[in-house]
Amino acid sequence: MEDTRCGGWSDPKSPISEEQRICNELKQEVEYRTGKIYCVFTATLYISQVVAGVNKIIKVHVGEDDYIHVEVFVPLPCHGSKPQLTDVKTGFHKDSPFEIFKPKP
Repeated sequence: MEDTRCGGWSDPKSPISEEQRICNELKQEVEYRTGKIYCVFTATLYISQVVAGVNKIIKVHVGEDDYIHVEVFVPLPCHGSKPQLTDVKTGFHKDSPFEIFKPKP
């Protein structure tokens, strides 16, 4: 389980296999939303927020000096649902800070 307090965002953490698995599962949808095909798609860092599940923003290396931020909602295991892509932002670099995505109206 995540080590963040409920509602607050964690400090940036190195990804574990779960974050890369999520990225692999959502890669096609991310490519569709961004209109790009990524040969490289590697989770490099993430932050998380415990809600009724877990929100994650994952920094993904997509080749050369390019990174994207992928926002994902991971439902509680008892719901049996898969991670859901919430949003994607492009135009980041290795040292770009995380930006908290604003809720959609």
